[in-house]
Amino acid sequence: MIPFRTSLAVLAFIVSGTATAQQNIEDFHQLTETACATHKNSIIAMVEQMESGVSPEAIKERGEARIGDNQRRQLVRQILEQTASAEQNPVLRQRLEYANQAYFRSGRLDDFKRALNGFVDECVRLKSHQVGEAVSRSREMINQLAPEQTKPTKPDGSNLPSRKSYF
Repeated sequence: MIPFRTSLAVLAFIVSGTATAQQNIEDFHQLTETACATHKNSIIAMVEQMESGVSPEAIKERGEARIGDNQRRQLVRQILEQTASAEQNPVLRQRLEYANQAYFRSGRLDDFKRALNGFVDECVRLKSHQVGEAVSRSREMINQLAPEQTKPTKPDGSNLPSRKSYF
């Protein structure tokens, strides 16, 4: 499974550094959406691989001892619970736990996927909010560190250097 941060870092190189401010926002949104979709798809791919890896056919093919249905369900449950608990964001973790419950009830991968329908939108909303908070904090720090520019520094009321300083 590809971590979200890794997906975001790899996809960050796609965004052009010369775009306008509005374009940067749109690029960030698209980048975040792509990273969130990649994160969701990697979770689904992991579940598909796990499901096929514990199937009776795969176990027989590998020459391992056959496991019972109850033992197989318990193994799948443990893997899905560990996947959900590894998610750092509590809202996304809750979304994964909901998808896990859908899978446990039916035993079908389609129900797991259906339960993750809003995962990408929720992920984008959360990541955009996190970035917005970080930008606000950065602006506050810059404003606190910036010298006060409302008071004139020269007797004539100007903040600009005198003409003599250019010659």
